[in-house]
Amino acid sequence: MESGRVLETTPVLAETNMSNTEPHLDSKGQRKMASIGKSITIKGDLTGEEDLVVEGTVDGRIDFPENELTIGESGKVNAEVNAQSIVVVGSITGNVSATEKLEIQATGLIEGDVRAPRLVIHEGAQLNGSVEMSEASPGPTTTHLPFSEED
Repeated sequence: MESGRVLETTPVLAETNMSNTEPHLDSKGQRKMASIGKSITIKGDLTGEEDLVVEGTVDGRIDFPENELTIGESGKVNAEVNAQSIVVVGSITGNVSATEKLEIQATGLIEGDVRAPRLVIHEGAQLNGSVEMSEASPGPTTTHLPFSEED
């Protein structure tokens, strides 16, 4: 071991995380975005903490509960899908759940049940399955209405 030699390191990750209040932002304050290219096929579960664009094929499960998921025009997904916001330009076969919004664009296709508090379906889009639209809430709520008998 040489004496007098000092190795200096810079904590880049620590500085990046401390400069942003949201963990999904890069060092410039922009949302992080990951991409699965057209030639990529993934079999298994996908999870993460950044927005994702799928242009390839995914078989399995996709879970991005705090992020936006976009299935691009060439994207083919055979999976249960869960994300905060979902935009479908390609195709999904499987049940889809969005906690904020689900948008199916004109070339989009979903073969499965969907659940989202807000649903946008463009002209030409295809949805083959049941639709459940309810506000995201921590648990079930019950409203009691007064009952009155008429004489």
